[in-house]
Amino acid sequence: MEIIVVIVIILVLILLAIVVTLALVVKQNFQQKKVIEMLKGLILIDPLTRLANQRWLENNIPRIIKVALRQKRPLTFIMFDVDYLKKLNDTYGHPAVNKYLQAFARKMTEVCSRPEDIVIRWGGDEFLVVLPDTDLSGAKILAEEMRKVVSDMNFFGEDGKTTISLGVFTTTDFTHEVIKDLSEGAIKHLYEKIITEADLLLYRAKEAGRNKVVSAKATLKEVLA
Repeated sequence: MEIIVVIVIILVLILLAIVVTLALVVKQNFQQKKVIEMLKGLILIDPLTRLANQRWLENNIPRIIKVALRQKRPLTFIMFDVDYLKKLNDTYGHPAVNKYLQAFARKMTEVCSRPEDIVIRWGGDEFLVVLPDTDLSGAKILAEEMRKVVSDMNFFGEDGKTTISLGVFTTTDFTHEVIKDLSEGAIKHLYEKIITEADLLLYRAKEAGRNKVVSAKATLKEVLA
């Protein structure tokens, strides 16, 4: 009888050990998944401004374009940058300008407030807003609001007014008849063409004296031509 009791106790202890081990393995796997997800998120976020970055857009642009095609709605990109950012760095120093960029990013996300609007730090002094389901007239109103908000920030005082230049490009007539190939390569090609158009408009805004909005639109067919 005593031997049976001992065997039962041993079996119970072994079972408990197995349960504890399994629980630890599950917990460890869960923690590892959380860490992996956190790291993935960090890769897609600009560490200074906490805005999405280029990689985020590259990962999400197929979905954005497919939605535009499904809904047959326009898609607008606003490429913009802070005028004379190097001069600001030289005058006020990098730590102060970094704080400015953080405040600047918050202001831009407040202005571009729809859930589907995405403000992206493109790199350095360049930023991008992706505006799904937005025509050119609506995008121009938003761009002018962005420009005014930055002009009114007064972050560095009266002698340190900051401005932005903006290029607004709207692609219209999204239809599957125009773009039937939705492969990764085709989407990438279209995305790069739209970015190039917005960037050219930004360049024109800077050439026109900065602190300006320059805009244009084209059909999907024209963009791909």
